[in-house]
Amino acid sequence: MTTTRICSLSGYHPVATDALLEVDELRAGRRVARALKGFGAWFLAAVVCVFIPVAHFLLVPACLVGAVSVLVLRLRARSLVVRAHGVCPDCGVEQDLDVLGPWRGQPRAVSCRACHRGLELRVR
Repeated sequence: MTTTRICSLSGYHPVATDALLEVDELRAGRRVARALKGFGAWFLAAVVCVFIPVAHFLLVPACLVGAVSVLVLRLRARSLVVRAHGVCPDCGVEQDLDVLGPWRGQPRAVSCRACHRGLELRVR
């Protein structure tokens, strides 16, 4: 289920602008399926790396650590940002923001694509 949230986008300018976030709330079943898919991809990479001479001593354990890490991180992610759009308070350019991925409701640092200044995205 996708919900839209209004956030504030602040920068060097004293007045913050509005930003819209589309957040996909993941239910338990979708979260587990997503986590298992990521785990499977990393595990498959580990199996493929078994056949690489000498490098498999490092690649296989690294891929297995990656598989477990992806499994844990994806199980913990309860919501994902699928789209973020706002106006830079400093230069006034309307743009899509680079904040895709897990969302925990905490302030997030982003940068403007036009003026390259650091911005902060906060939930109201």
